Amino acid sequence: MEKKEAVRVELISKGQFYPEPFNFSTVSMVEMDTGHQDILASELNIQKNIQFDLLLRELILFPPEWSSKQRTEYIDTLFTGDRIYLLLAARINGYGELYEAAATCPQCGHEKHLIDLTQLETNEVSIKSVSEGQNVFRFELEERETKSIEKTHGFSVRHIDFKFLSTQETRKYANEVLRRKREQQDENPITTRLAFSIVGVEGQTMENYSERFKFVKKLKPFITRRLLQYINNNEPMVKSNYDFICANCKNNFKADFGLEIVQLFFDFA
Repeated sequence: MEKKEAVRVELISKGQFYPEPFNFSTVSMVEMDTGHQDILASELNIQKNIQFDLLLRELILFPPEWSSKQRTEYIDTLFTGDRIYLLLAARINGYGELYEAAATCPQCGHEKHLIDLTQLETNEVSIKSVSEGQNVFRFELEERETKSIEKTHGFSVRHIDFKFLSTQETRKYANEVLRRKREQQDENPITTRLAFSIVGVEGQTMENYSERFKFVKKLKPFITRRLLQYINNNEPMVKSNYDFICANCKNNFKADFGLEIVQLFFDFA
């Protein structure tokens, strides 16, 4: 029996920064069933950390002419925010929109409150790419930042080009941090994240990861902090800030409940 389309989800990024043939703005997905829940509950899938990628592969209605390799590549190409948004849509479609989130009420201290997942806001891309349709964006340095780099690196830099990380790149970044930790090295989480995000400087591409890592490592903290904030503020993402109504005292308060995909599928209202 042919799978029926259940819902069309417009990506946060609108697909406008993905390479062809992956640059479509909406994704169609089928309804979740218990077989899909089995994918999430499989200990083998969890051990390999592939349960959510496998779920998306089963839910997304790919173009019928796409090969197995193209379907895997599409999921790997998704920005982290778009991937989370699709999984959020799957959760709402499969289990409902209510979720018991953890956030401490400042008035009474109550810690569990029901939220409506359909009301979560998204952070859309509001900056222009260096070249239309490409995942490369420009961070303009302030004068004191340029002078600082001249002093620490020995050359002049007026702007830094960066990209939003794909699912595959985010996985590589996380694995690199874990590898360094296992080898009892400094994890360097900020340097590593920016080394994966940076494309180049002054319009010149920095192909080598080691070169990017060394460049970031020598930057002053006031530069990396502003760069990281700029990336985070413009990256397509689901926001985890929410306007709560306390389940105990009915107080209204805003808090970040820390959106965790695993909890969304296994903690129920």
